Amino acid sequence: MKCVDRSIDYLGASIRVSITTSSESVCAEVSGVRDPQEIVEVVRKHGGCRILSEDPLKVVSADGEIVVSAEPENLLARAYLGVAVEKLRRLCESES
Repeated sequence: MKCVDRSIDYLGASIRVSITTSSESVCAEVSGVRDPQEIVEVVRKHGGCRILSEDPLKVVSADGEIVVSAEPENLLARAYLGVAVEKLRRLCESES
């Protein structure tokens, strides 16, 4: 079920974020996220993460309960996409 589908502005970068979950209880857990750090924390609570694709960025939680898709909406977000992917990759690898 799609729980979040909105633009998030973070340090001038605009990112379209969609979060899909497997249940209403997990949906309630993610529906209040407002920035990328909060999204990462929720995914970490579900056992860590695995990157499915880099552009668009698509991440699934280790337990398969949460799928996060993020697409840059402006030039600044696109310019830092690679940096975000590398940071997320290190985070995901450290948890596996």
